[in-house]
Amino acid sequence: MTVVVPNYFLQEKPQAIHSVGGTYIKRAGSSTKSHKVRNTMHGLLVVLEGSKAVESSGSKIELSAGEAAFFMQGNYFISRNNGSYRALSIYFDESFASRFALLSQTDGPDIENVLEIDCADSRSALALAETIWAEIDIGPLNEELFKSRIETLFWELLALRPKEGRLFFKHIVNHGERRFRKVLLENLDIIESVADMSRLLCMSPAHFHRRFKDEFRISPKRWLDAKRLEKAASLLTGGEMSVAQVAAECGYSTPSAFISAFKKEYKTTPKRFRGALMMENRHF
Repeated sequence: MTVVVPNYFLQEKPQAIHSVGGTYIKRAGSSTKSHKVRNTMHGLLVVLEGSKAVESSGSKIELSAGEAAFFMQGNYFISRNNGSYRALSIYFDESFASRFALLSQTDGPDIENVLEIDCADSRSALALAETIWAEIDIGPLNEELFKSRIETLFWELLALRPKEGRLFFKHIVNHGERRFRKVLLENLDIIESVADMSRLLCMSPAHFHRRFKDEFRISPKRWLDAKRLEKAASLLTGGEMSVAQVAAECGYSTPSAFISAFKKEYKTTPKRFRGALMMENRHF
């Protein structure tokens, strides 16, 4: 199962996640399952007890109690927790990140998408994380006080790796305008409708439509239709799937609906499109 966060908690388990000052906060506990996680926002994970293995872009990191990691929006595979496990997860966007990037004027070379921080010797950082953990369920929250504690936790952790931290957050801010487009392109395989797109970006339908037209200059439906057909053409080129399988893989309700849309775009049927490619390859 692939879980998209923080979307999954906002939509399926709203009681498990708390929104404070533009951030989303979650307490993580022990689990016996391994699961794939895609994050549509940037995040911070502070391990308070136990350990966690995280794989991202071919690299693997191990986080134990007293260790933390900032991670950029992207795709991650998170393995099973080891033993008794407690962690604090905080998700945030570029507007929240901007306050931590003010002291660095340029990006550095080869910015990694995960910034590990050993905070085992930082009593203040760990005490603050424990306080946030404990107070999450003591409602109603004083939002301003809670927001201040989250910001202080970020500063405490970044003080342990000041240069790398400033560059990390500056990179997030400098490339923030790309996040909207990046989230959609990286999750095309799970997008079936325009409503899915707005939910994925945690936006209201009206806000999403305005932002989308500013970004792409076309309607969301036209863009999604074009991307689905591009994917279909690529699958047909591979020659390993039937037309019906391609239709299902690309989110069409029926093969006939797929054939009609494909013919309208490419002026030929999927079967003839594939046949023409096979003939070209044979002559080549």
